[in-house]
Amino acid sequence: MSITIVRGTNKKPAASRALAELLAHRGDLSGELFIGYPIIRTANGGYPIDALLISSETGIVAFDLIEGSALDEDYPTRQDDFANKLEAYLKSHAELVDRRDLLIPIHTISYAPGLSTSGIAGDEYPRANDTTLVDRLRRFRWENRSPVVYSSALSVIQSTSTIRKNRTRREVERAGSRGARLKRLEDQIATLDPVQSKAVIETIDGVQRIRGLAGSGASLPSPEEIFDASGNGASAADGTDNDLILDICYRNSRPLLVTAHALGFGVYRNPEEQSGMGLVQMFDHPRLWQDIGYRPKAGELRPGASVTLLRPERTSPRFLEDHSEIDDLIQFKCFESPGAQADWLIDEIKRNIEVEELRHDDIIVVNPDPLTTRQKVGPIRAKLLEAGIDSHVAGVDTEADTFFRTGERSVTFTGIFRAKGNEAGMVYVINAQDCHAAARNLATIRNRLFTAITRSKAWIRVLGVGQDMARLIDEYQALKSRGFELQFTYPTKEQRERLRIIHRDRSAQEERRLRDRESMVRDLVRDLASGNASIQDFDPALISELKKHVGSAD
Repeated sequence: MSITIVRGTNKKPAASRALAELLAHRGDLSGELFIGYPIIRTANGGYPIDALLISSETGIVAFDLIEGSALDEDYPTRQDDFANKLEAYLKSHAELVDRRDLLIPIHTISYAPGLSTSGIAGDEYPRANDTTLVDRLRRFRWENRSPVVYSSALSVIQSTSTIRKNRTRREVERAGSRGARLKRLEDQIATLDPVQSKAVIETIDGVQRIRGLAGSGASLPSPEEIFDASGNGASAADGTDNDLILDICYRNSRPLLVTAHALGFGVYRNPEEQSGMGLVQMFDHPRLWQDIGYRPKAGELRPGASVTLLRPERTSPRFLEDHSEIDDLIQFKCFESPGAQADWLIDEIKRNIEVEELRHDDIIVVNPDPLTTRQKVGPIRAKLLEAGIDSHVAGVDTEADTFFRTGERSVTFTGIFRAKGNEAGMVYVINAQDCHAAARNLATIRNRLFTAITRSKAWIRVLGVGQDMARLIDEYQALKSRGFELQFTYPTKEQRERLRIIHRDRSAQEERRLRDRESMVRDLVRDLASGNASIQDFDPALISELKKHVGSAD
């Protein structure tokens, strides 16, 4: 048993610090203490509460914090205000109410750390100091406690019921339908875990670094560089965390997330001549794999060593994947033509909506190349409209900051940049062959594929055309055959630098210059092969220099 403390901001730092220190290490109490949070929404605007404890033993306790050693005459009024506004706020959530009765009790107390013992008598408006607070809290009981009500109340207090609010009401009729499974999944992740809560809610003075799967802190300076030279700045004086690592993934299932990483890094890509490796990119700091939730199964996480990484259940909860079979969670499809890809996609979307009880806004279609999205999705959308299903291109047919058409039955098509920050139950990635065929800028292009796949919170379909798509599928099958574990040799510093050079992004001017030079080399090779030119026609010193550079690239 313990109390998790999430610190916001208020104007009572001394009392806030004393309360946190007093409750932080209590083994006889459990729950979450929010300091300077929440700000309850009322008709007159936001209403801050000094501190709030939600516990399965006590219910909800609202703290009136008092700096100094004396109570003022207004503390009963503040306790009444806290209780009344909390009750009105919580009663607006049907899951917390039985007829007219709130299912979780609300208690109030005024806490003044320096209050003399003579000022703590009375039960109608409880007050306490450092000596008496814990005993006072033990008197607050939740007689008909319920884990379900506790979870719902915590979700409401955290405002996650608003953060994760469905865009439209989900109606399902069949328990086993895709829509029903998605609803159960959304219900299960409705309450954030304590570390995620701190990242969303906690407010600190100064710089704070939050690292998760998207940014991973590499793909940033070290904590020592950000906070102070000694490295002691990772925790502020009041106990707040300056450096938070979100290693638990609640959006993507383990197989889906590992697939995104395997393809994004090129873990099972065939070795290329230039680098001698299949890898496209790699973290400079091996520990970052552990920071984002992976654990070594075999080998070591260090440059030059072979390693096998897996995601344990702690960082990838099993319920995220147990709702469907692996071959339903993830599907890769190769087609002979763009038309065949479009026909399959339209049939699947039609089935999703008409048979499987998914809503239109449960579906996203992502084209990884942002420059070709409008062109590539146009024919697909036309066929989809013929099938009676409306769609829109995010940011093109909508306002710049609109992704889903809330309240409308319209499937979202998007380029990769618009897709960032959005999610859906079913995600279709089209034209994925481009992520294998690219000769240049491959790290960026593979990152697009990673981003597209991780938009899905349930099912992913990766579609493409031709041999390059078949080769991408080979990478996925190599991962699947290994039980969704990552096996590779960690590249040395020199190898990582070579990867950066080979797969670096090039400017438009550099691309044009490179294409011109490729064309010249191609013409030269053609002339040599046809006999229109001979090696002897060129300056021997130039040929010798060329041979030296070509040889060093092998």
